[in-house]
Amino acid sequence: MDNITKELNDHISEAEKGRQIWIQYCDNYKIDSQTLVVLMPEHDWKYNEIALKHMEQYCFKKKLKKKVILTVDNTVIEKYIQYSSDANAILVDDEVADDILQFYCLYDFTPNLVIASLEKPYGRKGKGCVGKNKLSLEEVATAMWYEIYL
Repeated sequence: MDNITKELNDHISEAEKGRQIWIQYCDNYKIDSQTLVVLMPEHDWKYNEIALKHMEQYCFKKKLKKKVILTVDNTVIEKYIQYSSDANAILVDDEVADDILQFYCLYDFTPNLVIASLEKPYGRKGKGCVGKNKLSLEEVATAMWYEIYL
C-alpha cells in the first residue's frame, strides 16, 4: 500500500470513529437541529474565552435553543458557567476532538457545529489574518466562527 492510500485510509478510519462519537453525543445530550455545538479543539484559553463570550449572541441570531460545548481545555470546564448557565460542557480528549474534526472534514453533518479554532481543521489559515489591517484576534475569531462582525 502506498503512502497516499495509507493516509486516506487513516483519515477515513478517524472519520468513522468521529461519526460514532457524534451519534453517541447526539443521543446522550439530545443534540438536535436546535442545538449549537461548539467544538474547542485548542488548549488555549484566549481562543476558548472568545468562543464562550459570543456563543449566546450566535444562538440568538440563529434561533438555537440549546448549547453543548465539547472541549479539550479544563479551563473551559471550570469557567463556562460564567458565560452560559444553561450549556452542557463536556471535556473530551484530543483524539476525540480530532476524530470529530475528521468526520466534519469528510461530511458536513450539521450546520450548527462551530469549530473554535483558527488553525483546525488542518488548512485553516485564520491566525494569519490577526493583525492584518489592525484586525484583532477577537474580530477574526468571531467572524470565522459565528459570522459576527465586531
